[in-house]
Amino acid sequence: HVIDKDNVPVVRDRSGVCVVSGAFDDSVYPLRTACAKAASGGRLGPGTVYQKHPGYHQNGTTSYQYIDMLSKYRVAICTCSAYKFALRKIFEATAAGCRVITNLPEWDCLPEIDDNLIRVPDDCTIDELRETIQAAADYWDLDRQRYFAYRCVRRYDYRTETARIAG
Repeated sequence: HVIDKDNVPVVRDRSGVCVVSGAFDDSVYPLRTACAKAASGGRLGPGTVYQKHPGYHQNGTTSYQYIDMLSKYRVAICTCSAYKFALRKIFEATAAGCRVITNLPEWDCLPEIDDNLIRVPDDCTIDELRETIQAAADYWDLDRQRYFAYRCVRRYDYRTETARIAG
């Protein structure tokens, strides 16, 4: 997955707590679906919201509206699918300055940004998620998130990544 550094806003302080978004289907995204329902019902704590994902259109790496929305929150829940691989949301959220809560397996290490991930098990409870969200939001640090955003953009910009792969 790649991003376009030209579409990433400057990381600034933000007041939003946590956002969950994306496709919802129990058979493919069980944890994300549970998170969306819990966020919509207020069970993930104050300030945690569900936002409808705008969808990925065939515009190359352009997702500036989505990244702009993410940049208003300290934390983003970016779960993987039942197939257990990293999804673009993880990179977009990191580039936007969010701490990322994910169920991505430990063995799937993401160079440059792995330390920005807060990994939770597939079977974590809503109470455990609420506590994890609150801790991540409480300890969100602007300089730290700028650092991870910089590392993400430097490594995963489509120009850099395609040159690396071509090499």
